[in-house]
Amino acid sequence: MKLNIKNRVLLWGLFASLLIFLLAGAIFLYSVADIRDSLVRHESALGDSVAESVGRLSERNAKERLRESAALKARHIDREIAIFGEDVDYMADRMTKLLSAPEHRLPRALPSTRDNASLLSGMPYIHYSQELSATDIDGMAEELGIVSNFVDTLVLMSKSYAGYRTYFYAASREGYMLCLDITPDGEGHVLPDGEARAEMLSGFDPRERAWYKKGAQAKDAVYSAPYLGIDGSQNIDCVAPYFDGEEFAGVVGIGFPVEEIYRQIADALDDNSRTNFVLDSGGDVVFSSQSSGVLAATPALVDIREAGEETLADAARRMTAGESGVAPVSVDGEMYYLAYAPMKSTGWSFGTLIKLDVVAAPAIEARENVFAAMAGFRATLQDIFGNAKRNAAFSLLIAAPLLLLVGRKLAERITKPILTLTDGVREISAGHLEHKIDVKTGDEIELLAEGFNKMTGELSTYMENMARTAAEKEHIKTELDLARNIQEGMLPKDFPRQQEFSLSAAMHPAKDVGGDFYDFYFLDEDHLAVTVADVSGNGIPAALFMVIAKTLLKDSTIGAKHPEKLSEAVEQANDALIDSNQAGMFVTAFCGVLDLKTGEFHYANAGHNPPLLRHGTDFSFIPKAKSLVLGVMEGEAYPTETIPLAPGDAIFLYTDGVTEAMNENGEMFRENRLQATLKSTPPTADAGALTSAVQEALQAYVGDAEQSDDITMLALVYYGNGQR
Repeated sequence: MKLNIKNRVLLWGLFASLLIFLLAGAIFLYSVADIRDSLVRHESALGDSVAESVGRLSERNAKERLRESAALKARHIDREIAIFGEDVDYMADRMTKLLSAPEHRLPRALPSTRDNASLLSGMPYIHYSQELSATDIDGMAEELGIVSNFVDTLVLMSKSYAGYRTYFYAASREGYMLCLDITPDGEGHVLPDGEARAEMLSGFDPRERAWYKKGAQAKDAVYSAPYLGIDGSQNIDCVAPYFDGEEFAGVVGIGFPVEEIYRQIADALDDNSRTNFVLDSGGDVVFSSQSSGVLAATPALVDIREAGEETLADAARRMTAGESGVAPVSVDGEMYYLAYAPMKSTGWSFGTLIKLDVVAAPAIEARENVFAAMAGFRATLQDIFGNAKRNAAFSLLIAAPLLLLVGRKLAERITKPILTLTDGVREISAGHLEHKIDVKTGDEIELLAEGFNKMTGELSTYMENMARTAAEKEHIKTELDLARNIQEGMLPKDFPRQQEFSLSAAMHPAKDVGGDFYDFYFLDEDHLAVTVADVSGNGIPAALFMVIAKTLLKDSTIGAKHPEKLSEAVEQANDALIDSNQAGMFVTAFCGVLDLKTGEFHYANAGHNPPLLRHGTDFSFIPKAKSLVLGVMEGEAYPTETIPLAPGDAIFLYTDGVTEAMNENGEMFRENRLQATLKSTPPTADAGALTSAVQEALQAYVGDAEQSDDITMLALVYYGNGQR
């Protein structure tokens, strides 16, 4: 059937309308897909940018905190370990003095391990080796009765270690061993029972132990490697030799189970979630918070530089070389950041581990938050796109000619807030934190914009806080500069110019203020007093203690009036320091008085470095006195020694900051280099020339290395009534 014109026009009109509808729908769907793809690209780039920025900042801050924390803890632990060595050196000195003057002691008897099956915590006792038991013990009764008085020192030392499992002993070359063991609760038996006790009595000879052999070869206190004790615990000992006159007589020591020595220093390690450990110079784990694994302290010593995973082995080599830093390492298959720092007094190194994902957590969280926000935004857009499609289809059916225009307007309306948000983020990424994103859509896009505005505000506040912190640090530096000027003002600068002598001194603190000092003053017109001293530590606490020590030493010496009473003056200053010493600090000091008429030089040495004496063309060390440092034990004696000075003789005083100054390779200046420097000066060199020569030699040796300790020196040249 043929269609009439009216129907044909209608059909062509319907066909044209359908064609326009399909074409407009295709254009609209393409535009929506393009918007969605653009949104996904911006979402991924935005998340990656925020995560990368936060990750870099978080990692940098975490590494810096780890490095500073490791250095602080290493210094604290090093000082705690050094105290053990000081206690053992003190025990060795007391035992040597006991053997050198036995006539002043009454014989004593102690219970022995062979005669007493039950020995309690805190009870002194004696142990005989199987070899000694098989010989004539009665023939040694006199010696055993005298040396048994040493337990008074052991009892005194044990009070400082109450609450910890600790062993105190003196092992003689003859095969006997004076002992005192304490338990954490101060109760219970200290020796094994049954077969273990029988095995100890038959096989325990202290002279065969590794700690005894190491102590016998040492000069001062040294630390043993971990070993398995007779009670089955893993122990570390600090040992030192003692002498009968000039002859080696035995070894004194303090022993700890590894878990106990770690518990004593654990207060400094405020994060129990981290793995903390200490390596000795041979790469062996001395003690550790781990009880198993490659970093656990075990009697079967394992060099981590060889046995550990490659990243850990490389870090261990840096630790044993005395370096400090932060490095990523693999331990037992897991990744960590390892922060490490040297422990100078023992030659060990401290390390602490934190998992890599803990450091990266802020960056991961920031990325997840961005993606979560964008996911909600994407879901909202999907709903918007679905409604838009339905409305567009209905609108196209009603007004086909307007379909394309409506679709374009709708696309612009949807994408404009997104583009505004993208431009705002680009401005913020460029560093313009004051920029605010102005989007008023009333939906999740507006919430996302408000979130970015809040984030930039918090970042601005953080930057302001950083600036305020920098200003506070500058204020502290100004106050430290003032403290340094005050401290320098306390040291005498006007050196006397007299015919009988020449005098020169210098003090260079390692920090803004220091703990070293020198002093000189006249007791009367014929007696010149000089002092050089070194307070433990450095910085503000040492500087304050230095003021007290300097004042007490000067007042006591001037009050004594006569050089023969110098010993009494130092003893008086020591007792006064103990009364005002609440921080447990101490001072090494060398005090001397020169008689300008006779040349006699009276001196007392309180644990200080031995001075050098120039006689003729040679410089030699004055023997170091065995007196204890100031501020530790009340009633300590400080005997006065006297040496005659001939015209032209000189005395050079210094602190350990001179001999322990290190170059860029970590090598110390040492006493022999100081002696060689002074020997190279002319025999007629005055005091100023001597101090200048040493300062120039130090500067040339140290180079650009950072000064690690206060440097103080004083030179005194005696001329008598002769000509300079």
